[in-house]
Amino acid sequence: MKIYNEKMNLVNETFFMKNPIPMWVFDLETFQFLEVNESATIVYGYSRKEFLSMTIKDIRPVEDLPNLFKVVSLENEGFIDSGIWRHIKKNGEMMYVNISSQVIDFQGKKAELIMSIDQTIRVNYFNELKINEGKLNSILNSMKEVIWSSDPIHFEVIFVNKNVFELYGYEAEDFYQNSNLWSECIFEDDRARVIECFAKMNESNHFEEEYRILTKDKKVKWIKDKAWYVRNEFDEIIRVDGIIRETTEEKEYLRKIKELSENTSKQNLVLSELAFINSHKIRGPLVSILAGLDLLSSEANKDTIITKIKKAGEELDLVIKNSMDLLSDEKWNLSSDHFSHKKEIHTIFSIDDDQLQIMINKILIQKIDSKFNISLFNNAQEALDKIISEDPQIIFLDLNMPVMNGWDFLDELQRMNIKSDVYILTSSVDLNDKKKAEKYENVKGYLTKPLSKETLEPILHCAN
Repeated sequence: MKIYNEKMNLVNETFFMKNPIPMWVFDLETFQFLEVNESATIVYGYSRKEFLSMTIKDIRPVEDLPNLFKVVSLENEGFIDSGIWRHIKKNGEMMYVNISSQVIDFQGKKAELIMSIDQTIRVNYFNELKINEGKLNSILNSMKEVIWSSDPIHFEVIFVNKNVFELYGYEAEDFYQNSNLWSECIFEDDRARVIECFAKMNESNHFEEEYRILTKDKKVKWIKDKAWYVRNEFDEIIRVDGIIRETTEEKEYLRKIKELSENTSKQNLVLSELAFINSHKIRGPLVSILAGLDLLSSEANKDTIITKIKKAGEELDLVIKNSMDLLSDEKWNLSSDHFSHKKEIHTIFSIDDDQLQIMINKILIQKIDSKFNISLFNNAQEALDKIISEDPQIIFLDLNMPVMNGWDFLDELQRMNIKSDVYILTSSVDLNDKKKAEKYENVKGYLTKPLSKETLEPILHCAN
């Protein structure tokens, strides 16, 4: 029995002293080192004699001592895994160690047998990994695109960057908590197609679709979604990664380009038709007018020739008006439905630098109703000077005039808050002029010269 005990003591002593892992025994009451093995002296740099003159407090940073006092107690019993601690070597180098302990009786004292396993490499790697993860998250969150990852089995989102809020209106946490939120956000008309394509990833190993989503605030947006499998070294699928980019503006841009292309095609057809009109239909009446004028100087039957010239002029005017209709998809409707409120008319302004035209306007208006007070102006500035005192209810306005043109006159009416109804009377066939006129609240109609009784009657009668 004595020999057996001696052998066991030798085995125990050898297991402790020759163990490749640093070990020591310390007093639970005084924290004093009671024994250390050879590995401890090699790793920490202290001799056995130096260790035995120290306490376990001496190999720790001062700021870690409060935690040490919390875990070391005479009441400790059995095996304890204390986790990761910081220790300081004799040369001042910091190391991270995993401490495991067993409460024992040593030389009549309650003590702990300590095993210290160096974890410095693993901890430093983990800390570096956290730093790199922070850098990666910073990069991913700075990108305009939505970056996401999901598990390959249930396709639950395991990562999505913060940009998901800008696109979807939902926080990243919403996608983590609701595994169906991704599919719920797909626009209903696109959902079946997108889910079907995503299900085919097993065949193609990637997914790419453009579709619409419905955001949290019920806005419809277009996105392009790409996804692919991520595999490990054994070619096993471990993750699905993806990137989502909004394409709403691109879709709108392409729509406008298509619309512009279609409009250009229509305009080309219109221009071709206008070229035919200019070369055939306009020249016919114009030649007749010129020939008639030549005859006036030599023929006695001038009334017949004048009648024919007038007819040719009317034909020419009709051709020009039809040409204007070709340039516009919409005609300014001057039927009685055009006037929302009837108003009493006392004073009418006719503004045109063409003396003949304003005289024609006056004669036509007086033929319809002679009670109107009609003021004629050769330029818009003169009319503007009189507008406050005479307070016209209707203004017939030419656009291209010296001193002040029609557009400047309309701008002044807006500035002065004048509410007179304005009817633009022009020989211009420029479609842009008509569109510009529609933007002015005062403008109630866009008329082509010359005025006719048929055009005037609805304006004057429906207003009164």
